[in-house]
Amino acid sequence: MKRLAEILVLGGAFLLAVLVPALELARHGVDILAPLYFVLLVIGTLLYLLPALLAGYRNSQHATSITIVNLLLGWTIVGWVICLGWAAYGHESKRIDKPAHSLT
Repeated sequence: MKRLAEILVLGGAFLLAVLVPALELARHGVDILAPLYFVLLVIGTLLYLLPALLAGYRNSQHATSITIVNLLLGWTIVGWVICLGWAAYGHESKRIDKPAHSLT
């Protein structure tokens, strides 16, 4: 529940950061859709890189390979879906916790 609240707060802050300048630009006669185009570009980029981001988040053993294939073949729908499946169902690498070094 705390995570959802954080996402909502960050999303609201992002919307305010886009809407306030957009309204100010519209007041001066500038195209109001310019910030919307930027938001769509950011959302599109995040969706395009979703398999690579998911692989990094899951600490996948093949995160680098998934990222490279996603960048090269993600523009094809088939390549993007394959990368998304690979990232979602691939094996996670085991995290090795390093022991803390004592000063004594």
